[in-house]
Amino acid sequence: MFPNQLTFYFNYRISGDTSGNFDHSKVLTLLDQQGRIVWRTEGLRQDPTAGINAAKQLGHF
Repeated sequence: MFPNQLTFYFNYRISGDTSGNFDHSKVLTLLDQQGRIVWRTEGLRQDPTAGINAAKQLGHF
């Protein structure tokens, strides 16, 4: 997949300004082996506990 396809699939927002800076959404998404979303969070300063537990269940830790 290309980056623009990934941003559409995961509902991310990326935009650039005239000075070359980028603005983007703050989203973390955890996928399983088949590419299915098993956990997602949006914004800053979110509690990571559920994401860490999901990653442990997938065997990433």
